[in-house]
Amino acid sequence: RQAHAFVELHLNVANLSAVPDESDFGRMTLRWNAPVTDADGGELSGLSGFVVLRSEGGTTSFVALDTLGAEARTYVDEGLKALTTYAYTVVAFDGAGNESGQASSVETQTRGVEVPGGLGAEGGIGRVVLSWSAVQAEGLQGYNVFRSIRSDQGYVRLTGVEGTPFTTGQTTYVDSGSAGGDRFFYTVTAVTASAESDHSGFVSAEVISDEVSPTAP
Repeated sequence: RQAHAFVELHLNVANLSAVPDESDFGRMTLRWNAPVTDADGGELSGLSGFVVLRSEGGTTSFVALDTLGAEARTYVDEGLKALTTYAYTVVAFDGAGNESGQASSVETQTRGVEVPGGLGAEGGIGRVVLSWSAVQAEGLQGYNVFRSIRSDQGYVRLTGVEGTPFTTGQTTYVDSGSAGGDRFFYTVTAVTASAESDHSGFVSAEVISDEVSPTAP
């Protein structure tokens, strides 16, 4: 839109809110009230719509997300990062192109499951031993361990030995039965009753060959 004269429309900033979705971690719902008067206290003349703005990780770099009609009172922001803080504000404009000031911003963190940290891998004879840091998450059930022969793709979830739908309930895992010289890449996710975290960073380890003969009888 072309630049227009700045005219303060009275936007009810107290009711601007941002609510993260309980199940879709990349989704945030905004709600607000419309302005009711012009800056001079007179009757609002020709409200035309709203501009929704967002800033990631603070309130210093707002970027316009969308322009909405005058009837809009909600906006759904999707495709967000889990466990990330976003700030929002709203600007109203009238039929002449006059814009209000920004509503007082609100900051909210998206929901999500913490990614396991501290993943390490140590190659042994015929096996790789993995370990990572425990995750503090409500309803935590366990962890999924994924393996690939490449660092960038092809990860397959490893099956555990505990008869559960996830790989393990522990913070260690032994990947055994491999031939010496094989190198594998691993990532780990945390699993709750309703969701799964993003993948951790990958680590790699090489399986050691058994080249030591037994002692004499």
